[in-house]
Amino acid sequence: MALTTQQVEAFFSDCHAKDAQQKNSFINDADYIKHMQEVEDFILGKTTTMPNMRNVGWNFHSWGLHDLPNLIPVAQSWGIYEERILSFVFHKNNKDLSWWMEYWMRDQIAQSGDFDVMAQLAPILKKSGMKDKDILMFGMDNYDDPYFLYEEGANDTENPQTDKPSSFGKYVLSFLPQQARLVMDANADEDNSRFELCRLLYYHHRETLNEYVDEFIVPKSGYHHNGLDSDVVNFLLEKDAASFEKAIIKGIEKQIKQQQIDPIDVYSNWKKLDKAFPGKYESQLTKFYKDYLDHFETGATKGTWGYSDEYSWDDNQRKYLTVLSFEDMLERDPVAAQARLVPFIKNSPFLVPDFLTFLDEKFGADAMKYWPDALGKNPKDVGNEYFKTLFEIIEKYDFSSIEDSLWDLTKTKSKRIRFMLATVLSKQGDKAIARSKDLLNAKTADTRQTAALILAKINTEESIAILSAAFNSEKNDDARDVMLESLANKLYGEANDKLLADMVEFAKQRGKISESPISWIKPNALPTLYKTDGTAVTTDEVIFLLYRMSRAKGIRPDLEAKVLLSLIDRSKSGDFAKKLFKLYIDNGADAKQKYCLTLAGLLGDDETVNLLRNQVNTWVDNSRGKMAEYAVGALAMIGSNKALRTVEFFSRKYQNKNSNVGSAAHAALEEAAEELGMDMNELADSIIPDFDFDGMFKTFTVNDSEYRAFIDVNFKMAFLDEDGKKLKSAPKGTAKEVQDEFKLITKEVRDVVKSQSPRLEQYMVTGRRWELDAWQKFFLGNPIMFVYATRLVWGAFDANGQLLTTFWCAEDTSLMSLEDEEVELSEETATIGMIHPLMITPEEREAWNQKFFDLHIEPIFPQMQREVITIDEKEKAAVESNTFSGKKIEQGALYLAKTLEKLGWRRAEVSDGGYVPAYEKAFPHLRVRAEIETEGITVGYYDEDAYLGRLHFESYASENYGNKLAFGNIPGIVYSEVMADLRKILPPAESKEGKE
Repeated sequence: MALTTQQVEAFFSDCHAKDAQQKNSFINDADYIKHMQEVEDFILGKTTTMPNMRNVGWNFHSWGLHDLPNLIPVAQSWGIYEERILSFVFHKNNKDLSWWMEYWMRDQIAQSGDFDVMAQLAPILKKSGMKDKDILMFGMDNYDDPYFLYEEGANDTENPQTDKPSSFGKYVLSFLPQQARLVMDANADEDNSRFELCRLLYYHHRETLNEYVDEFIVPKSGYHHNGLDSDVVNFLLEKDAASFEKAIIKGIEKQIKQQQIDPIDVYSNWKKLDKAFPGKYESQLTKFYKDYLDHFETGATKGTWGYSDEYSWDDNQRKYLTVLSFEDMLERDPVAAQARLVPFIKNSPFLVPDFLTFLDEKFGADAMKYWPDALGKNPKDVGNEYFKTLFEIIEKYDFSSIEDSLWDLTKTKSKRIRFMLATVLSKQGDKAIARSKDLLNAKTADTRQTAALILAKINTEESIAILSAAFNSEKNDDARDVMLESLANKLYGEANDKLLADMVEFAKQRGKISESPISWIKPNALPTLYKTDGTAVTTDEVIFLLYRMSRAKGIRPDLEAKVLLSLIDRSKSGDFAKKLFKLYIDNGADAKQKYCLTLAGLLGDDETVNLLRNQVNTWVDNSRGKMAEYAVGALAMIGSNKALRTVEFFSRKYQNKNSNVGSAAHAALEEAAEELGMDMNELADSIIPDFDFDGMFKTFTVNDSEYRAFIDVNFKMAFLDEDGKKLKSAPKGTAKEVQDEFKLITKEVRDVVKSQSPRLEQYMVTGRRWELDAWQKFFLGNPIMFVYATRLVWGAFDANGQLLTTFWCAEDTSLMSLEDEEVELSEETATIGMIHPLMITPEEREAWNQKFFDLHIEPIFPQMQREVITIDEKEKAAVESNTFSGKKIEQGALYLAKTLEKLGWRRAEVSDGGYVPAYEKAFPHLRVRAEIETEGITVGYYDEDAYLGRLHFESYASENYGNKLAFGNIPGIVYSEVMADLRKILPPAESKEGKE
């Protein structure tokens, strides 16, 4: 049944309603209103004038208009409204509107069955100005496979549609045979594979296929213009190899002659023919292998980017042509193939690592005879991965027969290869010691370094003794540092002035501390460093410290520098650290001189913490993420509670955006926790300061009267006199040093609260628990954390995690129930934790809200007022939710991205072109992550229109990574938090849907 006037009018009425909800300024633009009215009048027949949208563009139209063609019924005769809609969309003045219509056309044809859609559509398209070739090209568009036939399967008697031409297929066939050239040209101009057209002709017009088969096999353009169309060749050989054999051979030979085919394609096509006609094409394959391997052996495959080997993809693995060639040759003639292998490996300047793996899998230990020649390749030609693969293979077997070749390689200039080689040769144990000892006297430092690596890896008393003897005579720093790794504990077990003096003197003899390693550092101009015995660090010792720290890798102390660092009085080194840090920043902060940051951390104090903290943020803002990582590492080295609190803060601040900095902070905390024998949560608790308070108070005296300072419910310093009366400020006459101390405490409290409040909220969500004694010590014994204890609802849990009771903490530290009765924690109490509202009934939540309101207690963060969303029983088996699919974010993509990041989400892996397809939020403690699809966000660009998509949850456990979880298996708190996050983004009317 054709469209009715009522249906069309209803459509435009819906468009107007959607426009009225839009906030975009162009919706009220006079031109927009005019154009929309012109479209409506034309479709309804109120005017015969075609709306001209040439200069308007699709983006200026309601997305409701996008659905206009979808009004047209499927598999039914069309009327005047259908014709007007299509005439409008396909008109030459409206090209911007029709670019996506091939999808509509595909859907119409796919759903129409035997109904001839093209019989209705083609006349309309011609009226719109399209010619026969235009219509053919439109149906052959390369956005997806053309739709000539229904699903293939000639012997499928249960599906009568099988291999039958679609409506478009019939339309193509209507041009044959008279206008076959037109069809071929239309297909060629769409720059896609001719495979679908080939199939249509094979089943329904063999005559035309036979006439144009050469063009199908070797297309003039399209996906395979430099070779044969592999889909076509595979199809023809499968269906009727005998009939098309000559045409395929002709195509191969033509492309070879014209040098328009890659060797891998030549190989592939001869192999296909060989499979179809076993044994018939052995001579062609043999000649091909000889020609390619001879060509490869001469080094002729070297290009702008170095040497290469042809390859194809099979099951997502690269299959290299040298490997494929020898695989086949070894199957056909093993003796001749092995004879060819010897000169090929010896003479070829380049081999891929896969070729080495192939030889190992084929011959095992017998491949050892090939490895001396393989070891002789130039590292610049074959790369490090080649040698890594080769060494891993050699290590698996007894390699004594080729050890001379391995030892010859110790002379290589490649540092990476020497390190890998040392691991291999060290496996010889005592046998390698004598040769390594001789190499320690080699003229080249590279060789001496390799010898030192081997001896260090052998690590026996004899090898360490040899290193010790050579250590003080070695002048090359690289070789000496290798020895130092093994000797440090032995040589520098106990630091003292005599050891330091010897180290400085020997460095002088080697000419290493005649001047500062950095021109802009003048040691004499730096603040004085002092040793723990009170003596000043000399200028030579400062230069020695800078020289040795310049040898350090990453953000860590050098092994020899540690001797001097352990003698320095850290309580007096802060000025030195701050000056060095300022010089480093003022002189460009070169990453190669990052050891200045390390020293600032190793010698810095809490004032240095402020400098480093500000610099981390500056470097992040200026896109110097790696430098920010280094600065975070330096902060951790300061090691004070303030420093570690700052690192912990960065681990959360940069958890999503600039996650490399957050990861560096997290790693630094893990290392600190490991050194202290704590877990990460315990470390985070331990670095909260107590300011030397005695419980909740700090006592001080003014004019013989005693006062108590404390931190009030608003995290501000407050004071009590002897009568317990609260004062607005410190009493008059308070000593200046005491007032200064209180100012520092006030500032420190602000910093703690800034990081601690979001941390506790995270703990509530992840369900962290404290053992009873630890909770009492942390929350009832620390002046800052006690404030948190009084502004949150707590729960006592048994050993199985079951909630026993809820309570809040009064200002006198008593624990009070909802009914204002003092709570005595039972012996069953194993842990204490914050209550998430999902743990209790709606009535209890409301009661706690009222309780805090009556007591004028403002929660630290939304706790009982938190939005709670439960999983519907009908959704528990689902692994995906469409609740947010198609929901438009009125404020645009930038708002969507910023809000998600603020709520703790991070963008998922970016697709090609910088498109961000989704955001994810991880709950690592609960082993779950959530992922929501997004539309409109591209790295560096944000669309005006943005949409949410499907939501799913995945397992965070590595063994089940990527597995979607049924909603019923997701922790209720995770589901609630994720849904609440996403509803905060939606317009108020929509976000209220489905709340508990």
